[in-house]
Parts: sequence; structure tokens; C-alpha cells
Amino acid sequence: MRRCAVAISPRSGKTKYKSATCSDRKVRLAGDTALVTGRAAIEAEINGQPRSLRLVFLNAWTQTPKGWKFIAWQSTPQPAT
Repeated sequence: MRRCAVAISPRSGKTKYKSATCSDRKVRLAGDTALVTGRAAIEAEINGQPRSLRLVFLNAWTQTPKGWKFIAWQSTPQPAT
């Protein structure tokens, strides 16, 4: 759970991710579940247009016998400061 996990749908081919970095990550454990909140800065090309995305996110992981498994991602645009 050390990298910035971003839910990506590579099948459509409409979005090409160039980079993704996370900051302000906080991890909360509840049994075999970890909830991670933070901010993400993503550089991407969407429908051929360059985009800079600034998001706040919540993702969920579960611990399995084979290690941590990513199970959910929710994000929204970061509010202006």
C-alpha cells in the first residue's frame, strides 16, 4: 500500500495517464480493512486533450492471505483553496 493507487480503465483507450502522485495520505485500520484518504495530482491525456487533475480520494484495501488487495476508489475534484 505504498504507491498511489489510481483506478484506471485502460480498456477504453480514451485516457492515457502520464503521472500520478499522492500527498497527505492517512491510513485508518479497521480489522482486515484499511481506509486511505489523501490528495492526488494526476497528469493525463483525456480524449486527446492534456489534463491536470487535482483530487481528494478515499480508497479501501482488504488484507487477504496473499497480501493487501485494492477493492475500491472514490475521488472528487480538490476544492480550491
